[in-house]
Amino acid sequence: MQRSEYLTTGSVPRALLRFAIPVILSSVFQILYSAVDLIVIGHFADTASISGVSTSGQIMTTVAMILSGLTTGVTVLLGQYAGAKNEADLKKTVGTAVTIFACIAVIVSAALFIARDGLIALVNTPEQAVAHAKAYLTITSLGTVFIMGFSVTGSIFRGVGDSKSPLLFIAIACTTNIVLDLLFVAVFRWGAAGAALATVIAQGVSLAFSLTRLARNGIGVKITRHDIRFSMSQFKKILLIGIPLCFQDTLVSLSFMFITSVINSMGLTQSTAAGIVEKLITFLMMPTIAVSASVATMSAHCFGAGLYKRAMQVLRTAISLALGVAVVIVAFVWIRGDLLIKIFKKDDAAVIEQAVLFLKSYALDCLVVAFVFNFNSFFSSCNRSVFSMVHSVLTTICIRVPYVYLMAKAGATLDRIGLAAPLSTLGSLLLCVGYFIYLVRKGAFKLGAAPPAPAAAGAPAPAENEEPGAEAK
Repeated sequence: MQRSEYLTTGSVPRALLRFAIPVILSSVFQILYSAVDLIVIGHFADTASISGVSTSGQIMTTVAMILSGLTTGVTVLLGQYAGAKNEADLKKTVGTAVTIFACIAVIVSAALFIARDGLIALVNTPEQAVAHAKAYLTITSLGTVFIMGFSVTGSIFRGVGDSKSPLLFIAIACTTNIVLDLLFVAVFRWGAAGAALATVIAQGVSLAFSLTRLARNGIGVKITRHDIRFSMSQFKKILLIGIPLCFQDTLVSLSFMFITSVINSMGLTQSTAAGIVEKLITFLMMPTIAVSASVATMSAHCFGAGLYKRAMQVLRTAISLALGVAVVIVAFVWIRGDLLIKIFKKDDAAVIEQAVLFLKSYALDCLVVAFVFNFNSFFSSCNRSVFSMVHSVLTTICIRVPYVYLMAKAGATLDRIGLAAPLSTLGSLLLCVGYFIYLVRKGAFKLGAAPPAPAAAGAPAPAENEEPGAEAK
């Protein structure tokens, strides 16, 4: 278990960066991995293909986001057990995660394949793009097992403090995807189907590497095939953390699918512009997503070890890092955002114009999520993910969806619709700050507060809530 001890000892900024930098690089590869389909399609196919790939890609992203709540439950639980040095329950959690997500992947794959026509129609896919969207969704839905397996193994390694292995896996997937995209789309001219096939094969290759590494090297403790079995007690604990996040991500994703549907109904140009911006926004938010993922792991280790003050310091450090990067990103978008759009589509002035409008307003969300994403990870790491669900549900129902509906009825342009995300996230921020102040005043993070339940079976917290090695700082 020594590989994760740096998360609970020494300098917080140094430990956070040590864990976060591989996560950030992983995120770069992840976004490049998903964006390369659109980039290659944009250069070697027509506008309808871009719309089709981006629309079906949004559906697959929605599914991945919904299930990411459960994988976060695995990451947090493993972090608490690692911090408490509870190896027995750590093994049980890994075995349970592998078995339940294998079953979920099969079910989701079948459901997506059966419902693909209805989903494509539901989001108002432009008529010219329907065939491309169907081809992409059919192939990627059949590859859901690879996609989910790839996600789960990454969450397992990150949960025990290993952020370098997932970086290796995503680098393998990204490289494979780029090569196959160029082969299938640029050379064979298979269009959207070729891009989808490249995606599935790349994640299958990466999953094979990750499972091999898990079997050979373990995660600080050796994992054998006898450990890969279902435990009802661990399943309940994963659900306790993951279900609120899963419900939250489901509602948020559905709200963004609603936005996609509204924009698709505006025409092919707007649909293509929105698809490009959605890819860009994911990339622009990557630093905050990576830092907040690090908060979930590092704070979980700290809570598992009883180091509440250190966990709070992790939160403050993460917000500072994420906000600093977000300010630079938003400034660049407002000055020369068109350069980013032209990476995907450089020969269509109408698409570029609409995409720039949408990007400028949407990018403001980067500033607010620098706070909210890190608060959410912090709350999840101490088993308070229900609140993350509550504030997301409230702001989605009360702000994001009504705002987009009213803007659509008023015939608003993309720059107005793009404000839906930052406005709803601002509402979440106000609720997060209020809840955090409530917890602090309640004494939830003071000496003597009860440690998170899942890690209670491990080693006791350090005396008087002191951090190991604190005297060396």
